[in-house]
Amino acid sequence: MMIEADISNATHVKVGGTMHKIVSKYGIDENGRLAKPSMGGFGVVVEGGERIDMFTADSYWRESSSATVKIFTVADVPEALAQKWLQHLRDFDAAHPGCHFQVAADAPDMPMAKIIEMLQINPGLDFQAVFERKP
Repeated sequence: MMIEADISNATHVKVGGTMHKIVSKYGIDENGRLAKPSMGGFGVVVEGGERIDMFTADSYWRESSSATVKIFTVADVPEALAQKWLQHLRDFDAAHPGCHFQVAADAPDMPMAKIIEMLQINPGLDFQAVFERKP
């Protein structure tokens, strides 16, 4: 969920620390203008039928389709399969816009040339950094 300054786009309202799903809104005209308090004000009706007016609402929120989940994976992969594993991740990333991967590989015994070769995937990575460990 993302905080929403514009009630017109809000899907939820927060009152006293509790989030409520909005089912309808009142006091908002077709141009998005809000009714003044002297005209009855504006507010929302939430699931269960409760009316929450402009003075009671703490904040308005919008359910976002860009909500993400962080997934942490540690994979022990044979050296011969490391590039294939990275390519697999990159293929998934390229096929699903909105995914973002941050990958770190730890191969203290692998020569630097082999590490660079392992990182050659298609499409290329947006950013690459290689840090050599001191023995």
